[in-house]
Amino acid sequence: MVEEERYCPEVLIQIRSATAALDQIGYLLLREHLAHCVADGVRRGEGDEYLDEVMEVIRGYSRR
Repeated sequence: MVEEERYCPEVLIQIRSATAALDQIGYLLLREHLAHCVADGVRRGEGDEYLDEVMEVIRGYSRR
């Protein structure tokens, strides 16, 4: 779109749409990770390690 010299607001809208879609995929993946990997880690007594990892990911999302 930039190479085509499209109107800047159109490009920005597309960028936001792509970002929102990627965020949704990230949240779905995080949910699956919590439901499976973290839950299994907690059952094995390794919950603190998994929770620290998840918190770091969440901090990364909240920095934006």
